[in-house]
Amino acid sequence: MIKTIDLYKEYEDTIAVKNLNFEVSKNSVFALIGPNGAGKTSLIKMIATLLEPTKGQIFVDNIENIERRREARAKIGFLPDLFNMYDDLKVSEYLKYFCMAYNIPKDEHDIRIKEVINLVNLEVKTDSFISDLSRGMKQRVGIAKTLVHNPSLLLLDEPASGLDPKARIELKDVIKNLQKSGKTLIVSSHILSELSDFCDSFGIMEKGVMVKNGNIKDIEFEDNKREIKVQVLKNIDLAQNYIKELNMVSDLYVKDDTITFSFSGNLEELSDINAFLINKNIKVILFYEKKKNIEDLFMKYSNNQVS
Repeated sequence: MIKTIDLYKEYEDTIAVKNLNFEVSKNSVFALIGPNGAGKTSLIKMIATLLEPTKGQIFVDNIENIERRREARAKIGFLPDLFNMYDDLKVSEYLKYFCMAYNIPKDEHDIRIKEVINLVNLEVKTDSFISDLSRGMKQRVGIAKTLVHNPSLLLLDEPASGLDPKARIELKDVIKNLQKSGKTLIVSSHILSELSDFCDSFGIMEKGVMVKNGNIKDIEFEDNKREIKVQVLKNIDLAQNYIKELNMVSDLYVKDDTITFSFSGNLEELSDINAFLINKNIKVILFYEKKKNIEDLFMKYSNNQVS
């Protein structure tokens, strides 16, 4: 869906994006993460055709988005971190305004508005004034207005900013529904724990460079090690001694009644460890693999550098 080639953006004496090459697959949710000043917003605005690169190319669904800007914009829905709303309009009126802005035929307005209202779960607020909506509801309306022209790519810059916990949970459900409907999403956020719930790929930006990007599941096993946790009812020292003598086990440590270790074998070999402990009369309460999330990957690959 997205491909950049040697993308470069410079502001006077500051390089915001430096020779960036990366791709985002169709129907994926891509988490764009990094510290303030890393170049995330500059990248998003260039993809959205709102900022012209100093040099390099961007392709959106195989359309070069500088030379064929109008065609590319038809594919893109962009929700910035801060966006203005017209408080004296009803939700339906606000969305109709954007239908007109996108030159959607008048006889299709009601159909499109109903579709986007359903996608973001705003049916009960269709006739409410913008001024009467909560911050979370306004965020949903903002997403709805980016959808009225039926884009295949959504760019969401800090969509959870300022939302309360309930609104953040509801936003995650909206993003999952958008992916199910066939959309591709790039989500920029500082709230890493929440990104893990719905993103399948990620990119870490620092000083204008993408220091690491790819599919989360693929990157999890780059070092061919799984992090395993074993909780036992008793005999923790005995269990520890058994495990540390096994092949493909490393980095073992114990905390309370739980043993954590790295394992470089396959799933069948991992299941043999569980069976081995049980055969040694160790009462195993829990035996599981700790999956890496975006926070883990960020801490592993990030240096927290800014432009």
